[in-house]
Amino acid sequence: KCSDTRLSFSLVVPQNVCSFISGSDPPLTHLVMSDGLHTMSSFTLATQLNRLVEENCLLPYCVCLLKRSVTNILNDGRCRVTVLEIEVVKSAEEMGGKIGTPTPYVKGKTTTITTTPTATVINLVHYSTTILSLSLPRWTIRARVTKKNNIYLWSNPKGEGKLFSFEIVDESGEIKVTAFNKEVDKFFPLLETGKVYYISEGKVKETNKKYITSKNNYEIILRNVTSIVPCEDDQNLPMHMEKDDIIGVCRSVDDLSGFARTGREAYKRNIHLMDTSGKAVAVTLWGEQAEMFDGSVQPIVAVKRARLSDFGGQSVSGIFSSAVMVNPDIPEMDYFSSVATVLLCCKESCLYQACPSADCKKKVIEQPNGLYHCEKCNKQFPNYKYCLKLSANIADFSDNQWVTCFHETAEGILGHSAETLGQLKDTDEAAFDEVFRKVKFTTHVFRNRVKLETYNDESRVKATVMKVKPVDHREYSRRLISNIRKMAA
Repeated sequence: KCSDTRLSFSLVVPQNVCSFISGSDPPLTHLVMSDGLHTMSSFTLATQLNRLVEENCLLPYCVCLLKRSVTNILNDGRCRVTVLEIEVVKSAEEMGGKIGTPTPYVKGKTTTITTTPTATVINLVHYSTTILSLSLPRWTIRARVTKKNNIYLWSNPKGEGKLFSFEIVDESGEIKVTAFNKEVDKFFPLLETGKVYYISEGKVKETNKKYITSKNNYEIILRNVTSIVPCEDDQNLPMHMEKDDIIGVCRSVDDLSGFARTGREAYKRNIHLMDTSGKAVAVTLWGEQAEMFDGSVQPIVAVKRARLSDFGGQSVSGIFSSAVMVNPDIPEMDYFSSVATVLLCCKESCLYQACPSADCKKKVIEQPNGLYHCEKCNKQFPNYKYCLKLSANIADFSDNQWVTCFHETAEGILGHSAETLGQLKDTDEAAFDEVFRKVKFTTHVFRNRVKLETYNDESRVKATVMKVKPVDHREYSRRLISNIRKMAA
């Protein structure tokens, strides 16, 4: 924020809207804004908002709500306000002209204009990657690392050194970042793919499109004054899956194969990914990605910036700039729904004695005095209640999966309450067994949560049933017929 600028904007009126080209594509849009008493000419529209001008929504004398912006001080002391989010409240046609007789705001005056703001200007937090340019002396961006390359050693007649590069993405786009020599040692151990960081004061330079696949016209070079700080707030920052980015379950992995390339032996490996539609595609991985890939536990795999090919059937191939992410931290991979049939339920350990408190299901421990102790509540009770933890094997047309069902979901599958099952187990073993016999080969709609767990250096996928409901056969039949028609088309 400017050092002594006390003008607080919330509802503002553009006095002039002008797009200009300053070595950037798309062009920057300059705004002169007024709050009715003063005007300021230091506003620039973030390029992702240029559509408001192109669609004639943002016109002189319309009333706008400034929701989100960042303010920076240029080398000559002038302020620049970059508008990141703005809403047109009343159109220029509705307003019919200028509001009041505003005068240019003079820096240093202490006049304070008080309003009842519905949105406030955010102090300097971060720029977006799309508005970085050569003219910004000081800036901060908040972005997610989507790809981190290995350290590359180089030598030529002028000397030798090392470098590494990584790619970052925010809400507005992506940009490449490169570090050399001392900055390699400083920043390479800090950065992790998928994590979010604040990055400040790198050198912004124009890209060489011959070597860079990013759509941004600029790239960032890290300097000795550059700061990179981990950011815990990763909200609203995408993994940036574009049309040539794919994600799916790794159903199978081919053996590693070698081939000769420019006199050196190189490696490749095909993996087969399946998406939610049930269709699969072969993806070719190269080099170190092929050698290091482990698909033994059928992980979720995302390939960013893949190359699509129709040669010999549709296939996907990784290229030098592709990023392969195993089990990426995105919400879509945590849950799945399926119509599945119960093959087996383990009845031996499905019931346990739990704390009788209404909001507690902790297992109780019988004491020598005949009471039952709950470690969670730290109390002893004369009785207990039965709770369910059911392990079941369910299957659909493609495969089977062991799942864990807790209390309510287990009762939904078995068709009896935990108390009823507990009484049957204590008094009528045959009736108890009959419940488990009848549940075999029944079909339900399962909503499952999956998580990759590692125990004794062995990784496995754990699935927990979060919700179970009966199959609506009419609706399910319609969906099957629709899928058959789509595949036959």
